[in-house]
Amino acid sequence: ECASYLLAEMFLAKSRELRFSDIGASLEHAEISAKIAERLQEAFYGASLCAGIRARAWSYVANGHRLAWNLVEAQEAMERARSEATAGELQGAERAEVLCNQVPLLVALGQPAEAVPVVEEILEIHRARGDDHAVGTTLIQKAGLVFSGTRDPETGVELLEQALGLLDPWREPRLRSVALQNKALFRLEMGLPELALEELARARPIAERTRDRQLLIKLRWIEARCQLALERHAEAIEAYVDARSRFLVAGADASAALVSLDLAAVYVRLDQTAQARALAQESLPVFERRGVARGIVAAFALLKQAAEQDRLSGRLVQRLIARAQRAQSPGAPG
Repeated sequence: ECASYLLAEMFLAKSRELRFSDIGASLEHAEISAKIAERLQEAFYGASLCAGIRARAWSYVANGHRLAWNLVEAQEAMERARSEATAGELQGAERAEVLCNQVPLLVALGQPAEAVPVVEEILEIHRARGDDHAVGTTLIQKAGLVFSGTRDPETGVELLEQALGLLDPWREPRLRSVALQNKALFRLEMGLPELALEELARARPIAERTRDRQLLIKLRWIEARCQLALERHAEAIEAYVDARSRFLVAGADASAALVSLDLAAVYVRLDQTAQARALAQESLPVFERRGVARGIVAAFALLKQAAEQDRLSGRLVQRLIARAQRAQSPGAPG
């Protein structure tokens, strides 16, 4: 029995380790952990310990489904996690870990306002424990919530600077790169693309050292947006094409779809209709075959139809981008 509990913890630790590099493997390990945890004997371990490992395992199952955009399955798994957390009266770090996985799910479901009190509870737990690194990690989440709720990039930058002062660079080094990436997005929103590129230049070496493929591709995507804001069109197109290709190789199909629509918008803006038409014709069968959300496929079908009928416009492409974003995150503002 002791070995069974340790096995559940081992699979959960591996799921946690893989969640940024291999979504499918992370979800698989979380599901195995949850199955093992469900079979643990409460008479041997005690009800509270069993509920704790079950709650944490199911929260990582939820997170894996959320990352794969299986939002119905993610909600179901999170309900099980919350039920176990309540049954086991989880406190401290264990409760915070479950709540941390709940926050991005609420955002994905278009409920950032409901996520705010959850983040505040997490902050309260970590401050009471004196864990500065965990406080910094949670401030990164809070910055994203503030921006999604109020579109206030200045406050977002302030929160991220606080976070960077608290993060332990040796504990989770990728988080410094995440914070700098988000600062770049906020700088871009403030109309400061040069400063955004400076933040990216600080973030990239960290992402390279941690070999975080997804993060490196996201940095390239943001670089494309910065180059476009600076009207360096050739550099922007090169970066968009590169990010799109790398997302497809990585299996991040929803992100690849959004980059493709961004690239289509650039082509339309530059009156490069032949390139926009070719992109639409190439993309639709790719995303149909890969099984992305129906709303995203519909956006590309409309893009292809408009391109073939010479009805492409910047306004149309922006509407399609908003549609694809909503398809990724039901109920979220586009």
